[in-house]
Amino acid sequence: MLADDGSPTRELIIGLREEVHALRGAVRGLEERFPARLVSVEDAAHHLSVSIPTIRRWCKSGALPYVRRGRELRIDLSKVKALDAKDIRKLAV
Repeated sequence: MLADDGSPTRELIIGLREEVHALRGAVRGLEERFPARLVSVEDAAHHLSVSIPTIRRWCKSGALPYVRRGRELRIDLSKVKALDAKDIRKLAV
């Protein structure tokens, strides 16, 4: 919490918070207007530095968002979050 001392630093921080809030709204708006970047299983495996069977297993388990186009899986890389060591261990089971 910021002290209410009217300092220039406090005003700068408040201004930055407002700008960050506005930027978040703008990004959400862009995400809604532009189509998702859907890539093949092979491209997703390359992008995430894992094997193709791993990508298929993650899709089947629900750990990786995907859509079906006929018989093909397409992965939405914009929905993929960075994995930490704990996530990787959980997915490896």
